[in-house]
Amino acid sequence: MRVGIDAGASKIRVGVFHKESLLGERTTKGVLVHDRVSAELAATRIRKATDELLASVVPVRVSAVCAGAAGVDSDASANVFQDALRQLFPHPIEVVVVNDGLLLAVGAEEAPPLIALSLGTGSVAWSVGRDETYRRAGGLGWLISDEGSACDVVLQFLTALAKTIDVDSADPRTLQMTCAQFGVTDAMDVFSEVLSASSADIASHAPFVFELAARGDHTAAAAIDSSARRAVELYERLAQGMGSGVAIALSGGLARAQPQFAERVVALSGASRQSSGDPLLGAARIAGRASPGGAGPLARVLTMPDPGAVARAVVDRLVAYCDRTPHPRIVLPTGDTMRPVYSAMRAAVRSGRLSLSAATLIQLDEMVGVKQELSFLHILQREILDHLESPPAGLITFDSTTTSPKDETSRVASLISEIGGCGIALVGIGANGHIGYNEPGSDTHTSVRVVELEESTSQTATSYFSDFVGEKPRLGMTLGIKDIAASEEILVIATGFSKSTVVAKSLLGPKSPALPASQICRLKQTITVLDTYAASTLRGNSRL
Repeated sequence: MRVGIDAGASKIRVGVFHKESLLGERTTKGVLVHDRVSAELAATRIRKATDELLASVVPVRVSAVCAGAAGVDSDASANVFQDALRQLFPHPIEVVVVNDGLLLAVGAEEAPPLIALSLGTGSVAWSVGRDETYRRAGGLGWLISDEGSACDVVLQFLTALAKTIDVDSADPRTLQMTCAQFGVTDAMDVFSEVLSASSADIASHAPFVFELAARGDHTAAAAIDSSARRAVELYERLAQGMGSGVAIALSGGLARAQPQFAERVVALSGASRQSSGDPLLGAARIAGRASPGGAGPLARVLTMPDPGAVARAVVDRLVAYCDRTPHPRIVLPTGDTMRPVYSAMRAAVRSGRLSLSAATLIQLDEMVGVKQELSFLHILQREILDHLESPPAGLITFDSTTTSPKDETSRVASLISEIGGCGIALVGIGANGHIGYNEPGSDTHTSVRVVELEESTSQTATSYFSDFVGEKPRLGMTLGIKDIAASEEILVIATGFSKSTVVAKSLLGPKSPALPASQICRLKQTITVLDTYAASTLRGNSRL
């Protein structure tokens, strides 16, 4: 069973689903989720609605929750809301938090390419490309007025009204009704009221503006048309480069309450197709992807403030895996990104949190033709193996000095098969998108093998050894994409601004052998763990 949540600023919808069949729904008052207090308040309201729903349907274990929340525009706000939601359930559960506007893009009935506009208290737009790439525009209504939102309608009206006051051309009847609407006697006090009001409070006056327009007020009608055009700007921003046949879908309180406004937005957009859909269904679909056995194109990303925090988050996942697995099978890489991770692993071993005595450790990759003291195995020995109180139950490594690398990879492949494959894989991303030594061109069918290294990869590999002399290795041995993808859990680790572009392409671009990391990052069992620098190019795109 899945729980889908559409948490808007004005109202929260909670639905319980069996797969994509809605079993029950509740609606409660909304909250703009932008800090811990608002996240906990929203979670409290969701808790009540969820309890009522679960009591009214056949009691089955909830496998995953997806909440789309207004105001979730940073990893900090998402993590706070995620933690609050996890407290709702007595058992461990997958909880995914996304910006609420993404839900319609996933829940729309039409196939991509599609642009979903969520027009409510605030507004946001999400596009889904033919290659299932997700992009976002707008959606900062808790900071500034969003284009085409209910808040925007009111502010557009008041701006136009202020201009008529400036030139003494304001309609006395409009001024009188506006003062009454805001509970003041002087028109200038209306603007003072707005300055101190929240976006939700401002948006609550939108029906009044539409009522004025229906009565023939030109200022109100012009403001509404201006706001509709601003909503279309979001659509046009995303439509660039998407080609022809882009569908449009609308959701949100304003779009539902004012169908003529929604029709105007659709007409102005010039979209060739219009799609219907339900954000709550989108939440259920995303929850399904997060459930055991689920699969989908959206990536799960965990962003931490710095490499040290990344390392601790990775080790926390590793500890949890080892605690629940009698015979852990752990794939370990090398590289600069892993140094803080190994430091955190050593600390966890010293404290007793992490024990590898029952584990089989599997080396991810190795250079061919280098002496042992210049090998990746030597790094693993120095960074982690020498610090264990007791040796691991098993150790599967490559021999860098082998004269028959093909036989060596066959040996490693056989040993991995004997233990049932990889359990948890820790991997990094190379500057060219390689995972392990799976260079560009490696597809999902590749297994343990010998590979020819690109010049940049060979240069990076030898840079780990200050005393490396001689010819750089041209060949490497590596686990294949197929081996890594078969892992129960995959942690893709990247830190630093230099990785931001390849990370964004891997998470948001098309899945392709030309970028091997893209074939790993969006697997259902993968979590990409980034610091803020590596995640910097992702800002403004989907966070799953």
